[in-house]
Amino acid sequence: MIFTQIWIVIVMNIRSLPGRLGMSLATIFTVAAVMSVLLFFLAMGNGFQSTLNNAGSRDIAIITRVGALSEVNSVLSSDQIKLLAAAPGIARNSAGNPIYSRELYVIVD
Repeated sequence: MIFTQIWIVIVMNIRSLPGRLGMSLATIFTVAAVMSVLLFFLAMGNGFQSTLNNAGSRDIAIITRVGALSEVNSVLSSDQIKLLAAAPGIARNSAGNPIYSRELYVIVD
């Protein structure tokens, strides 16, 4: 009895397919578009993750002033830079000079 009802519903849906062709195609297209956008964002997220995982080095440090929340908020004077460059643990080249780069970070609109 239950299988007969299931079969009747299946046959009824198959017979009404030509009447629902436009709506069925629209649904298929919409699902494909949503999946494409989802795959795009997942691929972009994986790309960002891969870039961040492979960026940087354990030998490089960014030094900011106390209380600075980011590089933009940090300002170090020339005396502070010289003091930091002379600190122990700073890499040195073959001539014995400290290896460092004093950089300025500016936001431009």
